[in-house]
Amino acid sequence: MPVPRLLFLLLVLVAIPASAQPSADALVQTWIRTWDDAAQGLESVSYDETLTRTIEGPRGTLNIETQGTLDLFLDQRPRRAVSDAWVNDDRVDLERRSEMERRLRRALGRASRDLTRPAPLPIHLLASAEPVGEVRAVRLGATPAWEVSLLRPPRRGPAERLTAWFSPSRTSPRLLQIQRDRRLRHRDTLTRVTTYTRIDGLDIPTSHTVDAQIEQRRRLRTYAMVLHAETTYEAPEITWE
Repeated sequence: MPVPRLLFLLLVLVAIPASAQPSADALVQTWIRTWDDAAQGLESVSYDETLTRTIEGPRGTLNIETQGTLDLFLDQRPRRAVSDAWVNDDRVDLERRSEMERRLRRALGRASRDLTRPAPLPIHLLASAEPVGEVRAVRLGATPAWEVSLLRPPRRGPAERLTAWFSPSRTSPRLLQIQRDRRLRHRDTLTRVTTYTRIDGLDIPTSHTVDAQIEQRRRLRTYAMVLHAETTYEAPEITWE
């Protein structure tokens, strides 16, 4: 009977992609092993960095742009050197920029640091995160991808929720993007999204965006502030020992 046979073939074809997907833990562990193999002898990843921040509050909008260099390390803190700065499109000297940074830290607290904190090398995120749920076959824009949800314990406060997207490969998955969601305090929220590209076997950051909404209380009034930061990492240079 041709109709049942056709239905059977369709069911088989539909089932193949799902059965070909690894478990979430197996996918993440495969990526970690691939990274560890490629990162043997890695000293640093260096970039030309452009960071743009927009802060919207009751007194208007503040735009800050900085340019400079960024070095990422496996076992050291990132190293950033700022060479140029603009505030609301006006060029400012680095001394004025430093004073403005201090004022922002006092006004915004931890959120100010989150806006400027660079994207880490992804091994620092995925090696300490626990996959939850199953792998989902999705599209990241127009690109087929495998999506994995993870939980990452923080140093303090609630766990950070991660969503990672990989290329659909069981043996050599490439990391495409990570989204990190965390609650700061009360109803304050923070979302960070990092995109990646593979160079010399390493998936390294290419862009990083931060979106946060925080509540501030001044003179018995509560108002919301909307924070956005966008960083581009260009001209990557990988240094080996």
